[in-house]
Amino acid sequence: MSGDVPAKNGAAGTPMLFKVYTDIKEFSAKLRELSIEDDPELLIPLDANYIRYTDNYLILSIKDFETDRDNILFLNSKNALVYTKKPLDDKCLHIFEKTLKKPNGITTVVAFTMLDLVFESYKKRYGEIVNSYKQLEATFDEKHLEVLNSDFERFYDKIDDLTALLTSLEKQRIKEVDTKLISFDYSLLVAEATRLLERTETRMSMLRNLATAYEMKVTRQLNKRIEILNDAVKVLTAITIIMMIPNIIAGHFGMNFRYMPELEVWWAYPAVISSQIVLVVLMIWIFRKKKYL
Repeated sequence: MSGDVPAKNGAAGTPMLFKVYTDIKEFSAKLRELSIEDDPELLIPLDANYIRYTDNYLILSIKDFETDRDNILFLNSKNALVYTKKPLDDKCLHIFEKTLKKPNGITTVVAFTMLDLVFESYKKRYGEIVNSYKQLEATFDEKHLEVLNSDFERFYDKIDDLTALLTSLEKQRIKEVDTKLISFDYSLLVAEATRLLERTETRMSMLRNLATAYEMKVTRQLNKRIEILNDAVKVLTAITIIMMIPNIIAGHFGMNFRYMPELEVWWAYPAVISSQIVLVVLMIWIFRKKKYL
């Protein structure tokens, strides 16, 4: 599909064709009719914005985050041709009615409108990622963290690329995109993009802090479990040593020898019992002093 919108551009009323294409092959065919060697179909696989400026025309490829994310503009003194799946028509240009009457007004407004529509997709995507971040705050999950970290990094690269493109168009003084004609609106767009880039950086920092806090929490829990285990080992070790004393003495009296003179001494057994009690109490006192019990 495509739509032809004849318009007048400039004080002399130079006829200009503003046309929107939704078929990339049809768009490419139109450029070949205009003897343009650049093939816009080669721009589709690119994962970055693209700009080519010559003395006679400007080709601008702008990516967004939606399914049909390719938006390609061909702009010169006679044509404002756009390949996009976005709802771009002559109605969206009416708010710049005065600008459209100026030289390069149509191409400038078309480029700005396309950039503004693309930026809306960035804001929408940012909102989705932030909602995902809030879910991670509520219920932390390591796999969710990895996915979200990847989403933020990819989004940061894209918004940085878009911001660089906006700045480049403003600084290069390209006649087909004369930002001075819409300086206020264009400055607002650049400011919004820059702000979104800064907010993305802040969120990425917050995400790293959240991951660090989670790691510290897990480490504290692990250390606490280790401390509990160490305390249990200390108690079991102390009990084992304490119980070893009566076991040694009992083992001695349980030996089956013919000559055991202590069995004929009346005070031998009470002395052994007393010695056991004294040694056990002594060991308990020592272990408590060492804080093993």
